[in-house]
Amino acid sequence: MERYDVVKATEQIHISEEMQEEIIMNVQNHTKNLEDQKRNWKRRASAAAVAVLVLGAVSIPAQAVVKNMVLTRMESIPREEVKEINDIVQSKLSEADEFSREYSESEAERYKEFWQAYKEGKFPENDIAQADKAEDAPEGTLCYIRPTGVFNLPDREMTDEEILEIIDFQHKMSYAVSQSPAAQKARAEMQTKQE
Repeated sequence: MERYDVVKATEQIHISEEMQEEIIMNVQNHTKNLEDQKRNWKRRASAAAVAVLVLGAVSIPAQAVVKNMVLTRMESIPREEVKEINDIVQSKLSEADEFSREYSESEAERYKEFWQAYKEGKFPENDIAQADKAEDAPEGTLCYIRPTGVFNLPDREMTDEEILEIIDFQHKMSYAVSQSPAAQKARAEMQTKQE
């Protein structure tokens, strides 16, 4: 197997560069050994099976780490903040969040892209600004109005950071609601019924 092919194969797996280089070197070493032993097809088949198993074993934990990045982020939120966010969600006047204006086409596309990137560990640098009244929101900036559940969007095109802040806060709200006493009680009742 050529180095280029190995590099291409390992690029599809979410692992560190050091581990990627180690796998490439191991596969190259195995390949050289295999070329020396072309007549022995059993060894070639075994080495190929081992390589597949190693790559598969490495990719599964790496994918699990990526999937748990959001959960780890949510679990790192202080309990007081989780309770506060849940209180905001429970006390807001409308069921669904609203936006002060529609997203532009570009913002809508970037929102979709960043929703996926967020799941893969791309988080905002800052938390979204919040206010109790629209009048208190800093002018020209993104702000969440707590009592109404309105994302007050700036009149200009939003930055990537602002879009990530919205996505992050939406995840935090969902997580906070899932950690509320009512949600925990409902989960416990469902688990009891299933048992």
